Amino acid sequence: MIDELGVSELSEAVTAYRTVTLSPEFQEMARIREHNEASALYNAEQRGREEGREEGYKEANLNIARKLKNAGTMTIAEIAELTGLSTEEIEFHVL
Repeated sequence: MIDELGVSELSEAVTAYRTVTLSPEFQEMARIREHNEASALYNAEQRGREEGREEGYKEANLNIARKLKNAGTMTIAEIAELTGLSTEEIEFHVL
């Protein structure tokens, strides 16, 4: 179609593009790029899931700390030891 328009520079550019993109080297680079992009996406998803689990775990422990503090039977230090939260976290989020 481009040849029919009589634009030789454009025709040459398309031929060069096809030559490059069909070369084994280019195909290998494209395959590697796709693999790297897929790996990066997978790793980002895994980090996001881990962060979500950590946030959920911390929120659950904060809820436990609130209940224990409201019950009035434990000190902040005891609650911290039981939940794994720092006394600072408990004081900031619970009190």
